[in-house]
Amino acid sequence: MGYASGKAAIQGKTIHPMDAMSQLQAEHRHIRRLFDRIGHHQQQNDLTVLLQAICDQLTIYLVLKEEVFYPGMRTAATPGQRAQLDESLVEHYTLKVIMDTLDGQAPGDPLFGAKVKTLQRHFTQQANYEEEILFPELQALTTVDFSQRLYDRRRELVEDMREHRLDETSGIR
Repeated sequence: MGYASGKAAIQGKTIHPMDAMSQLQAEHRHIRRLFDRIGHHQQQNDLTVLLQAICDQLTIYLVLKEEVFYPGMRTAATPGQRAQLDESLVEHYTLKVIMDTLDGQAPGDPLFGAKVKTLQRHFTQQANYEEEILFPELQALTTVDFSQRLYDRRRELVEDMREHRLDETSGIR
């Protein structure tokens, strides 16, 4: 997704990641693009690989928000803003439950398509809520340090996921 390329502000030789809200909006765009590709794949194996990519990206996104974003925003948020953060966090549980029900299922399984569409709908509603209501409300609370923590944690999660996938394909545990 290239957080440090093109969209980053360069000061001297240091490349700074996008602000926190822009990083999360980039996550939204990436996941939406993955969901949009579902209709273009008819082969069961292609759909399985694509769904795994969607769930991997959603997992990274949810961990980022739960470990970095929500705790960081809560410290400076007003009571009303904390209530909005709580609602958004509860929406995460819905996404996780749907992903859990998809674990081990194949495109030909009963309710597979319905679960994928429901996952997409819930994610889209969550992303729209954040971009239209939550992020504008919280934008003033973000700092360069906070944005850097979000960026660094994402890099760690992506690296961990790559290592996990390599272990799975090589048979190493």
